[in-house]
Amino acid sequence: MQVLAKSSKMIPVMLMGSLVYGIRYTIPEYLCTFLVAGGVSTFALLKTSSKTISKLAHPNAPLGYGLCFLNLAFDGFTNATQDSLKA
Repeated sequence: MQVLAKSSKMIPVMLMGSLVYGIRYTIPEYLCTFLVAGGVSTFALLKTSSKTISKLAHPNAPLGYGLCFLNLAFDGFTNATQDSLKA
């Protein structure tokens, strides 16, 4: 899950840039972002077997997902702020 979340890191960056700083992205940038995230997700989900899933530990999945979401939100804000400062 962490690999999938980090591979789609561009989505929260673009979302935060649009919402917080009013940055306009082009259609090819959106398309590239969703193609990369979709490709990595498809590859990772198709390669996962039921044997692998049964071996994974699930001690506190909601906490893990919450922390992953928080990490993506902070990454998005930080990167959008850096892009704004560079511009």
